[in-house]
Amino acid sequence: MKLVAFGDSNTRYWLGDEGWPGPLEDSWPLLLEGLLRSKGREVTVVNEGWPGGETAFAHRKFTHLTGGADGVILAFGTNDIKLPESRLEDYLAHMEGIFRANGERPLLVLSILWFARGYGFYRSQERLPQWNGALAWLCRDYGVAFWDTTERFRDHTEWYNDHPPHHLNAQGQRVLAEEVLRGLEHHHIL
Repeated sequence: MKLVAFGDSNTRYWLGDEGWPGPLEDSWPLLLEGLLRSKGREVTVVNEGWPGGETAFAHRKFTHLTGGADGVILAFGTNDIKLPESRLEDYLAHMEGIFRANGERPLLVLSILWFARGYGFYRSQERLPQWNGALAWLCRDYGVAFWDTTERFRDHTEWYNDHPPHHLNAQGQRVLAEEVLRGLEHHHIL
């Protein structure tokens, strides 16, 4: 089975304060693959993490970058929510387009990952509950699996590698791999 993890810089494992990617083998998608294989599952997880990627990009590139996969794990929204001009309606429209393009394949959508106050414009963090709530409703409407990581990551700044915290460090990548595994198992995707 082949899964594609399609997301932004936290999927790629970006070293925020240093400005370049960390080792691919330490990214949550490849750590997830290791967890799955340790459970006896023959699964390959491809990391399609795109630093700076917004949902408009994800919508445009979804079919091309996830083609041939048996399932997809989707993690976008941080680069949208941080911009004052971004609108929830546009974010949801792009996600809806992705859901339609995906068809019947298994799809696990991750919530927008928690980040500390001070990242993005001054109200970015205040948007998280509304945007993640709206995303959860959209997933329900489309019968798409949604996994909310907010409570697991809220205020765990030790799992981030920059200031203000918004990029996961190696420990945070491991925790997110475990969370995604829980989501896949909870929704019976594997």
